[in-house]
Amino acid sequence: RLTLPFVFAGPPSAEELEAAGVVASWFGAMASYRGASFPVHVGELPAGHAVVFSTGGRLPGGLQVSSGGAQLSIIANPRGRAAKLLVISGGDGMGLNMAARALTLGSEALSGATTAIREFTEPAPREPYDAPRWIPTDRPVQLGELAQNWQLEASGLYPDLLRVPFHMPPDLFTWRGKGMKLDLKYRYTPTVGAKSTLNVNINNEFVEAIALSYTGEDKAAEDRINLPFVAQYEAINEATVYVPDYKFSADNTLQFQYYFERKKEGACKDVVLDNLRGVIDKDSTIDLTAFPHFAFLPDLSLFANGGFPFTRYADLSQTAIVLPDQVTAEEVEAYLTLMGRIGNATGYPAHRFLLTSAASVASAEDRDVLVIGAAGNQPLLEQWAAEMPMTVVDGATRLRVLGPIERLRARWEGRDVRGAQDHAGQVILQAGSSLGAIMSFASPLGGDRTAVVLTAGDAKRLVDVANLFTEPGKAQFIRGDLVLLNGNEINHYALGSQYSTGSLPLLLGLRWWFSQQPILLVAAGLLVALLVAIMGFRVLRTMGAARKAQS
Repeated sequence: RLTLPFVFAGPPSAEELEAAGVVASWFGAMASYRGASFPVHVGELPAGHAVVFSTGGRLPGGLQVSSGGAQLSIIANPRGRAAKLLVISGGDGMGLNMAARALTLGSEALSGATTAIREFTEPAPREPYDAPRWIPTDRPVQLGELAQNWQLEASGLYPDLLRVPFHMPPDLFTWRGKGMKLDLKYRYTPTVGAKSTLNVNINNEFVEAIALSYTGEDKAAEDRINLPFVAQYEAINEATVYVPDYKFSADNTLQFQYYFERKKEGACKDVVLDNLRGVIDKDSTIDLTAFPHFAFLPDLSLFANGGFPFTRYADLSQTAIVLPDQVTAEEVEAYLTLMGRIGNATGYPAHRFLLTSAASVASAEDRDVLVIGAAGNQPLLEQWAAEMPMTVVDGATRLRVLGPIERLRARWEGRDVRGAQDHAGQVILQAGSSLGAIMSFASPLGGDRTAVVLTAGDAKRLVDVANLFTEPGKAQFIRGDLVLLNGNEINHYALGSQYSTGSLPLLLGLRWWFSQQPILLVAAGLLVALLVAIMGFRVLRTMGAARKAQS
């Protein structure tokens, strides 16, 4: 796991926090599967490698860097042998952010130990669902786009797994579909036994075994006789495999393994030759075009798996982040950890988000909102108490009381809200001030937007809450609209109603809507039957009258 301290000369300003968020998302993207955390140091240097943010010439620990405008420098850390400091500096907040964006978006042009940034042009805004780490869903994707040729080749009697990692948007609607379509093209050494197979797995779960064609002595002789017409025997084999929707998620690894059986010749006759080979052709494809973007929110599993809905735009241009006015070092660390996780999900630095405070949150009415802060230090925990599944007001933590309509709707949807609230209440009492919480709900600012809140009884506990997203073994339990962290125990609940985001094709949308309205579906079926019966009765009566008139 990447552990990279971020250093500030004093309490960080809003501009310094914004620059740090951009850089954290960039390092999180590069850390990939390892995950990343960013301990925060204010006014002091750590012993190892670190990133230092400087505005107006302010530097911690007596560091000396040539002053000027926006600048990037790598210098020795006086507190650590062979340790280096990446110093991101600017004459003001605007210059600091220009340097941060030049580092994360234009790093190919950087060289030397120090680079002055005199101008920087930001790239064009990102389009929805175009994150570099997500595979496209509007066309089939070739495996050659996801892996090198050598990664798709196996050799030996017991070849290793062929692994193809890939990421997809977390809001794909897979209801009643065949599954993710794999069009495979594969080749292998033909002299294998009848029990040889190519096994297809995803995320260490078995999907299908493809039998490899067996070439016996009779068939080999036939092939030799028909050598002039060998073109009729295809060198590339093809198969279509559908991966069930419950076996894949936002982060996946396709796994292929050849199992070769050699023909037994008998005692003293077998000669083991290391000439067995198997290849998955790079033209094989993953096809997600059958899955539209449609999901029901709030659903924290989408946020845990892929940062959704914030990552719908990889540059976070539709996201607002709200931090306390007097932010602590632990709250900054939690914020940076989340930015690293978001960068890891998209593979792209987040550089267009709006960083704001509770007093100015009204400016984020057209954005999804991410709120971070400990109880008592984040004003929105009280201002939005009526909208949250759990309230933190005047130091007291309470579950929101559901009205009779909400309870009736939950019963209709098959959710045991009363049991969930009773259990959540016990967890809150047991945890006390060490409680950590993640909540999601419709944004009070309107505009069909979503809010996600990370909070805890104290700032140190807030770091533990943020770290849940970097540990796959724990992140899998983040779901519903309320998650409570009590010690190392994670509990999740679905207390509120959901709303949809995205759109469905007309026919699929009608099928889905009727599937959620069983009584209406029965009534519609009876009405259609009645209309058919009336029409049939009239047709038969007309035919009977005509026959009677003829007689």
